[in-house]
Amino acid sequence: RVYEKDSSGSSKYVGASAIGDTPKDARVDLTLTKVFDVYAEPKMVSSKSLPPHRYRRVVEVELRNEKSSAVTVRVVQPFYGSWKIIAESLKGVKLRSGLNQWSVQLPADSRRVLEFTVETS
Repeated sequence: RVYEKDSSGSSKYVGASAIGDTPKDARVDLTLTKVFDVYAEPKMVSSKSLPPHRYRRVVEVELRNEKSSAVTVRVVQPFYGSWKIIAESLKGVKLRSGLNQWSVQLPADSRRVLEFTVETS
């Protein structure tokens, strides 16, 4: 269970999740709540086979914030095999060998599109 302090300083329950068997000091990702007014809609724009045994994919993720306050959305994308981001509309961070993340600031009542091109093998 996770709690945070509200504006009066009281603890407020914000969610819960389960953690399976995890090595010591390993990073874990938890989903604490489901937000109904912040959306992410991914779409593969194109996919092209490149010799030998490589692929280039262009992906768009449309992010919408219908809340009355600004939010930061973390877009976390797994990749398999060998991969490299060759273009991106916002700078992302490689978290580990098969995982990339973009942190996107969305003002209240706004929409933004994240686009990236990845080559995989």
